Amino acid sequence: MMTTQKNLELVQQFYGHIGAGNIEGILSCVADDIEIINPLPDHIPFGGIYKGKDGLLAYLGTLGESIEMGLDIDKFLSDGDTVVVIGVENSSTRATGITYRMPYVHVLTVSDGKITRFDEYNQYKEMAEAFDS
Repeated sequence: MMTTQKNLELVQQFYGHIGAGNIEGILSCVADDIEIINPLPDHIPFGGIYKGKDGLLAYLGTLGESIEMGLDIDKFLSDGDTVVVIGVENSSTRATGITYRMPYVHVLTVSDGKITRFDEYNQYKEMAEAFDS
């Protein structure tokens, strides 16, 4: 039970650092061998699989170059080494300026006090259309 609570608090800190744009804080929450998986259509520049802290930095860099992102978090659910984040993304593409609203579920795995895996599941139809225009 204690581990579940600590994992939840770690993920909440991680999202706080994301919201604040605190790269050092983000990196302090993740394992050296973190894996980020975001399956998206090919024309969205930040989809794919990223590995390690360098991969995370590349992902965040491409994300920041591509969109102005806003994450609304509806709920955190924690069970053992898994923390699920449910919410809605309200963002706009930098290339087209088109705003989109998209439900998401993020599944984060925590091991030894660090985030080791970050899986994104997006209802990305609106995002894809914003990048298409």
